[in-house]
Order: sequence, then structure tokens, then C-alpha cells
Amino acid sequence: MTRRKVRDSSLVRPLCLIALLFLLVPGASEAAPSRIGVVRDCNDYRSVYHPGKGGCYYLRLDRTLEAALPQLCSLSSPRPLPSFRSWTDRNYVSVYTGKRGYTGIRIDKTINDNFYDLKKSWCSGRTTAADNRRSPSPVVSSPPRASTPVSAASTGAGIVGTGVTWDSGMHCAWRDTNPRTLGKWRGRPLGIFQYFLFKWRYMLKVDRIVARHRAMNGDAKMMISLPMLAPPNIGDFRGCVAGRYDGYYRTFARKLAQSGIGTVHVRLAAEFNNRSDRYRAFRDPSGFVQCFRRIYKVLKTENPSILVEWGPNRAGRSFKAEALVERFWPGDQYVDGITLSFYDNSPSAKNINWWNKWFYDELSWWASFARSKNKPLNFAEWGINKRRDGFDNPLYIEQMFKFFNENKDIIGYEIYYNCTSVRARLYPGVENPKAARVYRRLWSKRR
Repeated sequence: MTRRKVRDSSLVRPLCLIALLFLLVPGASEAAPSRIGVVRDCNDYRSVYHPGKGGCYYLRLDRTLEAALPQLCSLSSPRPLPSFRSWTDRNYVSVYTGKRGYTGIRIDKTINDNFYDLKKSWCSGRTTAADNRRSPSPVVSSPPRASTPVSAASTGAGIVGTGVTWDSGMHCAWRDTNPRTLGKWRGRPLGIFQYFLFKWRYMLKVDRIVARHRAMNGDAKMMISLPMLAPPNIGDFRGCVAGRYDGYYRTFARKLAQSGIGTVHVRLAAEFNNRSDRYRAFRDPSGFVQCFRRIYKVLKTENPSILVEWGPNRAGRSFKAEALVERFWPGDQYVDGITLSFYDNSPSAKNINWWNKWFYDELSWWASFARSKNKPLNFAEWGINKRRDGFDNPLYIEQMFKFFNENKDIIGYEIYYNCTSVRARLYPGVENPKAARVYRRLWSKRR
């Protein structure tokens, strides 16, 4: 016997219309405070609070925070985190949930870092209960991730900005071509230049660097990367704290003041967290922090116009940014800005999914951290890095511009590393033609 399908169009069509109205009409789908959708597969779940992250851990984290909302909404400001010795400290207890150890710390830090956004969105009763399994709308202060896949061969045509409002430069301009020629090529004058003074004798000749900078670059700003400490004294944190090397930094700061150059950005211990452990920071984190503070005081005492910046390298696969801050942050009063190196390598942004996983999440974390500290976020070095696993990647260029533009309220400056040493050069030459076209279009004043 053949089964007959029963179709009652008089019932099906009205139900479909009601469901459509429920999704489209503002407020029709509101349900506070829950945003946790029905999830059958934890691997398909994406956290509301950690956009792009997946799995059961983040599902549990979201549900734990949701359960803590009544307590959250009753507070006027985030509670200070109790002290703890390490991320695995079993004696730590979350002030919000009572959970112990690493999980409790992460819950508290998630709430504290996003407290005001969470309170505004969740405690007002305006939250939409949407299925967050695939494309959540993150309740964080950083910009939302791109939801439309972008081809690695994209020309950047989909990115439309409102113009470069931050200080923008390109490194190696004075080495490979005339800075004015490079500014003309990209359609925007270079507004900031970087100089690497990684030896004691270079630091003591900074007045000559200033003179050359003025002759070549006019009114462009000056940014200098300084060592902590210079060879052969790298790693002598005990001597640093005792004042053994104060004379070098004092002379450097005085010469800058006497030159009349004004405000100068100084990135101290650039990329201290790279694989080579250039400044021996990982051997003695406490010594590194104490030395940083000592040098900060010397520089600011001799020349208050110097802006001393804390400059880590992109964390990438190696370790979490928050762990880096926990070990090496000198303290808010000893840092005038957060200045990153953020290259397209280890791994490179092969497609939009890789960008979201390995770049956007970390960039968003740094933006949130900078806002929480009321510090500018700068990029002293960024660019393609074909010396390792990078390639002519227009996707990386356009997504970096998008991040700068969406966070221009905290971006102080960015400097593209237009150097042959890492095969990142956009101009002159044709080494990276796709990336060069996108960069020129996005940074030009004429677009």
C-alpha cells in the first residue's frame, strides 16, 4: 500500500509567515538574557564572548557567564581580580562564579575585559536570542569579524574605508628609494619614520639621526627602536636596575631634547618575545620588568617628550597574548603605548578562516587590552614576510587596513615594513604586485 503525504496548505503557509515575521520584526525575537542557541555538536559552536572559538569549553564558558548575569547586572563596575600566582593556581576562586583554577580566572577576565559592553547589551533586556553556532555577534569592544568568506586572491575591492586618520609610514624608505617618491607612489606622504639603534654607539649619535631625519622627511614624526640592553651587556638586568647603564639612556634622551625634535616614539626592547629571546626576557621576566621601569624613569626624567612604548612581537602559535602580559607588563605607569610587530607569517593568512583564527582574534585581544589600559595601539612593523611562509597576499593587506580603520580611535601609528630583508617590498619593484595594488588603493588620498 502506498503512503500518501498529507499537505494542508491552509495551515503550512500561515505558520511560515508567522515564523518569518518572528525573525524579521525588531523585538519579535527578543529574549533576555539568553543568547545560547541549541547546539547538537560542540565542535560547531562558536562562543559569543570569544568570537571564532569553538568547542564544548567555550559553550560551557558562555553558559557559566549567562548564569552569572544577575550578579553582573547588580554591579556598577567590574570587581577587581584577586591576586593569583599562575594560570593554573588551584587556590584561585572566581569572584563571579566560585569556580576554581584556570577556568575561574578566564571567566573573571572575560567579564572584566568586556564588563561595560556586557552590562549594556545584556542587562538592558534588548538582547536577541539568535543561533550563535556559526556566526555570532560578539559582545566585545573590538570590531566584529568578517562573516563573508574572502578569497586569498581578492583585490581588496570589498574594503571601503573612511581614510587614513592615523600616522602612517613605510620603513626602509630612506634605504631603497626617496621618501617623497614613495609617498607619491602610494598617494599619501609618509607621516612617520622608524630608526633602529641597537648598539650603544648608535644611541649616542642620535643627534645625527635627527638631523638626517629632518633633511629627508621634513615634519614627519620620528620613531626609534631602542635595545634593552645593547651588546655586550644584553641580559644584565641586575646591572641595569643598579643604574650601570643609565648614562647611555640619559645621553640619548638629552640629545633628543637638545635637538628640539619634540615628541619622539621610543619602542623599548622591540620584539622581546621572539623565538631567539633577544633580550633574555624569558630567562628572567622579573629582571626584564624591573629594567624596563628603570630605563623608563631615566628617559622620562631627561626628556618628558619621549613616549616610551612596550613592544612585543605577534604571539601567533607560540603563546597567548594574555600570558605575555601577565609575565612582562611593566605596569600602566611605565608604558605610554603598546607597539606591536605583526607580520603575515607563522602562519600566514592563507584565507579568511586562517585570518580569523591566527590574526583577528589576537588583534581584537590587543585592541581590547589597549582600551582597558587607555593606551594607544601602534604597529611599528607589519607586512608580508616571504622569507618564511608568507606570500604575495592582498587579503592580509586589506584585512589589516580594515582593522586599523575600525579601531582608529586607538591606533596611534602604523609602519609597513617595505624592506627586501623579508621580501616584503611593495615599491619599487614587482615582488608583490597583488599586495602592492591593494595597499596603494586603500592608503591613497585620491580614492
